[in-house]
Amino acid sequence: QDIIRKSIQLQRDSLRFWTVIRAVGDFVIAPSWIALRAFLVAVALSAVAAVRGRPVRFPAAMRECVAWQGVWVLGLAVQVVLMLALHRSDIETSVVLLLPPRLYAAREWVLLHQIDCFAMIGWLGLAWSACRRGQANLYVALLTCLVVAAIEVPIRGAFSLLVNLGMRLTIFPE
Repeated sequence: QDIIRKSIQLQRDSLRFWTVIRAVGDFVIAPSWIALRAFLVAVALSAVAAVRGRPVRFPAAMRECVAWQGVWVLGLAVQVVLMLALHRSDIETSVVLLLPPRLYAAREWVLLHQIDCFAMIGWLGLAWSACRRGQANLYVALLTCLVVAAIEVPIRGAFSLLVNLGMRLTIFPE
């Protein structure tokens, strides 16, 4: 029982720290990531257009990439509204919703959590708009977006895994 009391006290003592980390993630890193994603995709699609001899149209690409980030913001808004309406904190818009109940490895859970329906719509929209602008055909635009997503997913997943493991190790250090 003494170990349990110490764990509970440790959890209470570290709650403020993890609340700040969560707030930094939600209100600093997430919005910054949205802006960075728009920039990276616009640069990547413009570079592909330049290499293939198509019109670069970087300003138009940047505007449309920024606009398509609204899909990710909409996904966050849907989660917040559902959390408030349902009084639950475990709201999901990722493929985790479709998983059968069982134990999952942390890395598997975090990776599956990154596959979000709003993100898929956003990536498809980014590729479609590049095709519409004439920067690339749909196949090349999808491939370019897939490469950027393949860079993004492990970075976001690693950050999530690091924070979640840090919280758990605070409670169960052994």
